[in-house]
Amino acid sequence: MKKREDVKRKALLILGIVFIILGIIYVFHAVKSITGFIVVDHLDQKTSGIVGLWFLSVGMFFVSLSKKKKGQAAMEFLFTYGWAIMASITAIGVLVYMGVFGGNFLGSSTTAILSAPFSVQAAAISVGGSSIQLEIGNSGEQKTITSVVMGTCLYTGSQTVGENAAVTITLVCSPALSGNVKGDLIVRWSKPGNSLTQSSTGTFSGKASSSGEQQAQGGGDSDPPAQSGWSPAPGSDVASNFDLTFNLDENGDCKYEIDNDVGYSIATNDCTGDGTTEIICPVSGISGNIIAYISCKDSTGNEDNSNTNTALNYQFTGEGDS
Repeated sequence: MKKREDVKRKALLILGIVFIILGIIYVFHAVKSITGFIVVDHLDQKTSGIVGLWFLSVGMFFVSLSKKKKGQAAMEFLFTYGWAIMASITAIGVLVYMGVFGGNFLGSSTTAILSAPFSVQAAAISVGGSSIQLEIGNSGEQKTITSVVMGTCLYTGSQTVGENAAVTITLVCSPALSGNVKGDLIVRWSKPGNSLTQSSTGTFSGKASSSGEQQAQGGGDSDPPAQSGWSPAPGSDVASNFDLTFNLDENGDCKYEIDNDVGYSIATNDCTGDGTTEIICPVSGISGNIIAYISCKDSTGNEDNSNTNTALNYQFTGEGDS
């Protein structure tokens, strides 16, 4: 009997220590702006603090139960272990909901995680899988991102992200992504005045779907046209005047803005090729590095907004026409 009670105490002690460790991890995540420690990128700091305190409280409760003296009644053990099982199931449910185990639980969207000093604030795969868009947040001083790689998807260029700011970067995927997507994410960057290239690593997961699959899932087309095949490619050198061409997966028309993240209804610069899948945007008057925000609209009225438009980074060469 004594040996049996010792085993139960050890089990409670181990469970309590595990919960306390998880609590400490999530509390560290709650102050990630100080520690740079990130557990789940899309989990906000306030929620992380609450989760961490909950794990710590349950862990200390289990540890205290492990210190109980022998001679407890069988009914007390039943109640004790009943609560322990319920708490464990609840904890696992919380972890699954937050996507800690990966996968696409409860309809969660595309997710990405990066090590300090960066974090991914938003991530999306375009319909058709031709590109990935990442909104990368910077913790600390200004930095310059020179490349982002995720499998066959690539961004190369020179994108400056300010102190404690964020920037949207588009990775072009060749060949296009399809089905469930999961891979390592690598961001190469440098500090101003320092030629040393550093790397931040992380993971990316999501699902790429064709326009046909999107239509079948939604009972009808509810998405704006998907863009692909941009020329010049994102990250390229451009002159002050150039034609930006690309294709759509359905007939539509497009507009663009330079360094102004807005949707189709607000954008003022019109592209040619209305009602077709081949679009040309005549960009002019460039005097520095730019981000071209392209928004499109299909024949049924589905249009891009500031959350779904495509952001393309270009480097100015200082020349005239290209």
